[in-house]
Amino acid sequence: MATAQGQQWIRLSPEKTIEFPTSGANASVTVNLKLTNVSGGYLAYKIKTTAPRNYLVRPSSGVINPQGDAIVEIILQANATGEGGPPTNDRFLVQVTPTSSNQPPARDQWTTIAKEHIQDHRLNVVFKETAGTPGNALPNGVRPPQPGGA
Repeated sequence: MATAQGQQWIRLSPEKTIEFPTSGANASVTVNLKLTNVSGGYLAYKIKTTAPRNYLVRPSSGVINPQGDAIVEIILQANATGEGGPPTNDRFLVQVTPTSSNQPPARDQWTTIAKEHIQDHRLNVVFKETAGTPGNALPNGVRPPQPGGA
């Protein structure tokens, strides 16, 4: 989203979609989100999700130096892909606002910032099947019979 003047303050990588592999294993998976400050000043950011029990976001807020980068780890919790399969409608919201220092605003200060001074960037979550899973796992985590074994 651009400002009223049409300029972007931040660039995200990935830009629109965060992809998590689904391997059948019930383990946590980490994906990196790169935030690049393309403005000439400090930017404060915070990241929210529609499913806070399924993900850890580290760090979930901070400040990016002018023309600098921040790498944010988004960790899919091991229990998030339970018996019903992976979540289908999870999303993330990255909010950024200019700030005068390298100190992030307090959590409650975000509510006092005028909406025209905040850019929102939405990311969808997609789960992709992975090829070559450990042990040649079949769909639903079923493994082929082992030679000479049970």
